[in-house]
Amino acid sequence: MTIVLPIRLFAFEISLQKEARNKKQSFLTREEVIEIGKSLRLDDESDIDEALQYLHNVTIILYYHDVLPNIIFVDPEPILDVLSLLIAITYVEQSKLHLIAKVSNSERLRLKDCGLFEEDLLKKIGQRKKIFDQDFESSHMIKLLKHLHIIAEVKNKKEKEDDHHHIVTDTENKEKIEYFFPCALPSYDELKAPSTEIQPLLIAWEINKSGTIRTESLAIPQGLFPLTIVHLLEREDVDFNERFYRCLDAMSLCVNDEYTINIINRCTHIEIRFYDEKKYCSEIRKLVEDAIKNSGNDLKVSKKYSLVFAFKCPQNEQSYCIVKEDNSSTRCKCQPQCKVLQGDDDNSYRCWFSDYQSSSPGTKASSEDPPTKKRRLELTTDASPAQPHQDSTTVNPDSDGAGQLRYYQLLSCLPKYFKKWGYMFMILFPVIIALTITYFTVGTTITTGASSAQPHQDSTTVNPDSDGAGQL
Repeated sequence: MTIVLPIRLFAFEISLQKEARNKKQSFLTREEVIEIGKSLRLDDESDIDEALQYLHNVTIILYYHDVLPNIIFVDPEPILDVLSLLIAITYVEQSKLHLIAKVSNSERLRLKDCGLFEEDLLKKIGQRKKIFDQDFESSHMIKLLKHLHIIAEVKNKKEKEDDHHHIVTDTENKEKIEYFFPCALPSYDELKAPSTEIQPLLIAWEINKSGTIRTESLAIPQGLFPLTIVHLLEREDVDFNERFYRCLDAMSLCVNDEYTINIINRCTHIEIRFYDEKKYCSEIRKLVEDAIKNSGNDLKVSKKYSLVFAFKCPQNEQSYCIVKEDNSSTRCKCQPQCKVLQGDDDNSYRCWFSDYQSSSPGTKASSEDPPTKKRRLELTTDASPAQPHQDSTTVNPDSDGAGQLRYYQLLSCLPKYFKKWGYMFMILFPVIIALTITYFTVGTTITTGASSAQPHQDSTTVNPDSDGAGQL
């Protein structure tokens, strides 16, 4: 990679490296950097800030002004040392653990089995390797790792601790703050079979070579999975779920203390499994999708790759059915096409995109349905007496001025609400019967003089107890 660097910034960067080497440390304070800048005629602090930001953007230095404004990393060595030593603790035997730091066995097992540690563990690592000092403390490292979404803060997690693996450190009932580091966890041994009621949803980036879409080429950036898990755990409504997995490449999370999702790293894609009600699948999809997109932005994923949803092809396990942009249909290499979304009779695929699908005829409207949907379904299913209304289909002969809906209006509305001739027949048949009965009833009433009401061209019912109530 070629970096275009102005000559003054090149001299500035060389001076930073030299000063850090003379001090035998890998970072400098802001005051030290300002002095170096003045020697290169960067007198204005805003010029120094712009120079530091430029060097950070081209990855020559690391400068996180938002969280650590007083520290400039000329070399990322201390950050990498801390992360590598945290991971090493989970692999080293207890008898050799003193070579890394004076860490207790309970601290090691808690990090290895649960991915959790306290700030005190970083202090122990720093003391052994002389990473921290008065300018760069363990609390600074915690802030930086949280800012980079490498760790997530976990407060007062009520976990059942195994007597062999863990000990309770919250003996004084004070607020216990631990940090979750997913990279310290082991990989999963085996996975349980997914639910058949809800098919697993796959999320990945589709590789586009030379402008040709290749549906078999899916990939995810390295490091995306742990970033996604941390992004999710930073939400107030997401927590751990111990029923399934807590591994480096498979994680079970609980949403709203009620719903369980399993997120699995398949290297080429991320797999989402959901075990609760289908009506929540679209919300879970959006939740994970947002976390993945944020993680992709953190990793600076190229815009030439597009994020896609997919399913395992039911005809070929090595292939994918990729969801199209309309989120209502799929495409795959199979001939004929699988069309898992279009022909999904049990809703095991389509439930993930229910926010893009219209409901099936005859389904019951819920309070969460849009008003137009509820209104349409009520017209086809409501058997209770309706008040006179433009779209009403029932008549109450006992109400004042009721019967103000013509059967002609009903007949004109039927094609609007029923698109298939089968439904037309089911409705027209009882209507014809009702018309016949009404005709003979009204004729009989007029002949015997039982009613004083005059017939009207559009009348559908007659109420003998009301003054001209049946006249429209």
